[in-house]
Amino acid sequence: MTGTTQFWLLIAALGAGTFLLRYLFFFVFGRYEVPGVVKTILPFIPASALSALVMPKVFGSCPSMATLLDPRVAAWVIAMIVAWRTRNIFLTIAGGMITLWSLHALL
Repeated sequence: MTGTTQFWLLIAALGAGTFLLRYLFFFVFGRYEVPGVVKTILPFIPASALSALVMPKVFGSCPSMATLLDPRVAAWVIAMIVAWRTRNIFLTIAGGMITLWSLHALL
């Protein structure tokens, strides 16, 4: 098999896997009664997934050494304050990115 063929087979397999995983949730929730505990937990999954993606990038490999002098940590703190006060995702992203870019330019 050539590299191009393997590449497209991989893309097809990943696409099929993604489709099946998403279809499974529609199939299960459409046909069966979901327990109350699961219904309670489901709204928190996006926030926890985002935290799992963001935290390693913000705090790096040594979280105990992170300080507010680090632009990433300062931008994260500002973004969390903006999110808490406004509950607007666009303002949160803008506040964090403006802080990050400003601190990178200054330092």
